[in-house]
Amino acid sequence: MTPDRRAQQGSEVDVDIPLRITDRLFVLGFPFGHTGSWPFAVWTAAPVASEPLARWDQLPGFLLDSRTRPGQSGSPVVMHIRPGEPVVAGGDVITHEESVTALVGIYSGRLDPNADLGMVWTTDALFKILPEVAPPGWTSPDPVR
Repeated sequence: MTPDRRAQQGSEVDVDIPLRITDRLFVLGFPFGHTGSWPFAVWTAAPVASEPLARWDQLPGFLLDSRTRPGQSGSPVVMHIRPGEPVVAGGDVITHEESVTALVGIYSGRLDPNADLGMVWTTDALFKILPEVAPPGWTSPDPVR
């Protein structure tokens, strides 16, 4: 179970929101170390490029197709659902009245400087390595190798 990606937590539609290839995620960071005129992160849109459950190269992560740049490694990767945006979860179509933003992993950088494919370490990997940041009740789905 991934407790940080829930549809309307605590309600009758409290179900896991699946993460699939082509789903749009965002890498929140500071490309080239720039902060602009405000110290707020840049949201770089990034579709999921590899099967999130299959583990990329035997590692607990998956690929994004993103225009990330140096300075964004270590950035949070989030799923953001806008109000009224339909989501298929638990076999039903769900819409939210408010925005839903959930952490799905940590961006570690591009596979190659000449490619737009980058690696995301999953929250399960993060919580396994740093259990003190895991949500209450979280249990590891499988061992991190």
